[in-house]
Amino acid sequence: MPFENDGLTVWQLLTHMGERIDVIAGAFDDDFLERRSCQALKLTEKPLKILLSVFHPLASKKVLSISDLEGYEILVSGDLWMRRYDAAKSFLSKNSKIKLTNYQSLEFSLLNECANSSTMILGLDVWANNHPLITAAALDWDRRLPYGIIFSKTPSIPVSRFIEMVFPAIKKLGFNPFSQI
Repeated sequence: MPFENDGLTVWQLLTHMGERIDVIAGAFDDDFLERRSCQALKLTEKPLKILLSVFHPLASKKVLSISDLEGYEILVSGDLWMRRYDAAKSFLSKNSKIKLTNYQSLEFSLLNECANSSTMILGLDVWANNHPLITAAALDWDRRLPYGIIFSKTPSIPVSRFIEMVFPAIKKLGFNPFSQI
């Protein structure tokens, strides 16, 4: 079901999982799940990266250092409520030569702004896949977010069956989705 990707709509969908939307794939942590009254099946952990225009002077670098970001504006989510994301923002904020600007919702207009300027976004590579002129550059740090299937605390029978089917496939790949976040 299509929906507007604005802060209020996403908040309502996540806090009422199972009503309009049964499952979504996304980043989360314990705080995120608790505040939104959801649960999740962790599939992997995704590294936090810098999203930038394919035309950006830094786009050709395989790995960026924090000093590469100096003099640039980086857009950061103001309301993800994820400890690891907030820790990464805090780390970047300690460098006075990096300008951090909060955004409320990752909307396509924000990706367009990034694609057409030197502004960057702190995020995941899967977010960059939504825009043909955005790429994701690795950072020389090891900051990651759990990523997986988010669903209601009281899933419907079809959703429960779906999770029961996915779990063995994930475990067969050697990943324990119920390990510590």
